[in-house]
Order: sequence, then structure tokens, then C-alpha cells
Amino acid sequence: MSGTAGGFGYSEVTNAEKRAKDDRDLVRITIAGQQATLDGVDNGDYPYWQTELAYTYGEPPAGSLAAAFLTYLTEQGGRDVLRAYGNRLCSEVENPRVCEPS
Repeated sequence: MSGTAGGFGYSEVTNAEKRAKDDRDLVRITIAGQQATLDGVDNGDYPYWQTELAYTYGEPPAGSLAAAFLTYLTEQGGRDVLRAYGNRLCSEVENPRVCEPS
């Protein structure tokens, strides 16, 4: 978005941190005076949360790609990938209220 005057975009914290090192025009916005950090989410200082949801029309058929993907996300391999990219699982946050809509 830096090529568009007045443009803005949304990014996950880890991606924004990587980009900020290379792009001096990148401005990270605070909410209620708090920077977006995993620690801020854990302790409840950063008031934004996002939960990823997966929807299906009923139970995916056993052996289907959809069923395999959902299983992967909920087992250790998928959880490790999410953590590797700086994401926090709701089951692991210190302040579980950040995973619930207000």
C-alpha cells in the first residue's frame, strides 16, 4: 500500500514487524495506546482479537480433503505451523477472554 497516497492495509503482527524493518513508510497503528504484540494480547492490554473459523456444510466425509485439513489444524503438526508463524492458539493464551467476542 505504500505506493498509494493515503492507502492503508491490514497485516498480522509478525508480517508487519518483518515489513517494518524494510519499509520506513510503514506505520503501525495502536489501539487504546497499545501496540499490537502477543504479550499485549496475552495480558489483555491490546483490545483486538481475531479468531479463525472453518465452516462446512455438515460433517466432511471421512477421508475427504476438507476432513484431512481440519484434522491437521487441530493436531500437533498444524498447531506447530501456526505457532511458527507467530500465531497464538486460543487454548494457549493466558487471558482467554481475548478469544471471545464482546
